[in-house]
Amino acid sequence: PSYHSKCDPEELKTDSAFGMPLNVEGGGFHLYGETSRGKTTKLLLYASIWGRPDLNAGGFLASWSATANGLEARAKLHNHVGLALDELGTFKGSDLDATTYSLADGVPKSRMLSNASLQAGSGWKLLFLSTGELSLRQKIEENSGTPREGMMVRIISVPVPVPEQEPEDMERGRQTAEAIKALCSRCYGTAGPAFVEKLTGLFSTRKQLDRYLKLLFKLIYQRRLRLDDEPKSHLDKPEKSVPRGLSPKRGIH
Repeated sequence: PSYHSKCDPEELKTDSAFGMPLNVEGGGFHLYGETSRGKTTKLLLYASIWGRPDLNAGGFLASWSATANGLEARAKLHNHVGLALDELGTFKGSDLDATTYSLADGVPKSRMLSNASLQAGSGWKLLFLSTGELSLRQKIEENSGTPREGMMVRIISVPVPVPEQEPEDMERGRQTAEAIKALCSRCYGTAGPAFVEKLTGLFSTRKQLDRYLKLLFKLIYQRRLRLDDEPKSHLDKPEKSVPRGLSPKRGIH
């Protein structure tokens, strides 16, 4: 089976960024589609919620071109916050399946390949956002790999559709994207901390917060993650699951 979601990418780019402070299970979303669909702009918005949205030192934007060890190191730095990964196609290794499984599960790949116990502080918990031209399954198969179904449950591929636009609408869209990028470069790193401060101020006990979050997850499950009833092609089959972190049965831990 192929795990695929009809989430709205416009809502997903910010919704997922606010997920990790709620202590949901780790996982990720991968936006895929042809170039010039606004995937990178969406990723910049996601990254700007917590920090500076660029690839420079200290920035909240990372590239898939890093080594597996480099991605794990970045994941540890972004523990309980979120990670923005740009352009899956730049991944050069032969172990994409194991690397993505490791990122979603919060366990270093070296620990996944052995029976060694996980040392305190060596893991992480992320709900990351990724972009690329191919879906995660397609990219793994392109590298002659076999996607593990457990990993496909943890990382949901979300297609970014081609909008039906007139030339003038396309130009306005381009200008809007450029304006968003400019704003993200000047205003960043405030929405996330403000969200946490507001959320913790609304509830006097952890039990009250847990009850609220369970209702929130149920709402997300019902309204944001819709299943495809009819496959459009052999690459877009009905989703059989939702990301673990957004399951209403799990709640908060």
